[in-house]
Amino acid sequence: MPLKGPRLLITDVMKGSIADKMGLKPGDVILSINGKEIFNEKTLNEQIKSSKGSEIKIEILRKGKKILLKSPFNADKFSINFVLIERNRLLSPKEMKEDLDTLFYA
Repeated sequence: MPLKGPRLLITDVMKGSIADKMGLKPGDVILSINGKEIFNEKTLNEQIKSSKGSEIKIEILRKGKKILLKSPFNADKFSINFVLIERNRLLSPKEMKEDLDTLFYA
């Protein structure tokens, strides 16, 4: 499934966190929260804050399949780490080197 625009790829989920309890896993791509498409960290944080005290619905892409996860939500954050990915775009050699340098540093 081709993705449009940048997306957030989950790289780590804190054990015992709301994200862990909901079933989010490293490798999942966040598509939307409560019907709002997520393209960056700002939108992610806005949707998390607006969901506090109610049910949160997260649509993810896992191994090529869309999955909708729902849960009561009364937290300030998911406790996940993620990277911004852009599909359908080739990286320049300089960008590739920067990505690898970041990976090796981490």
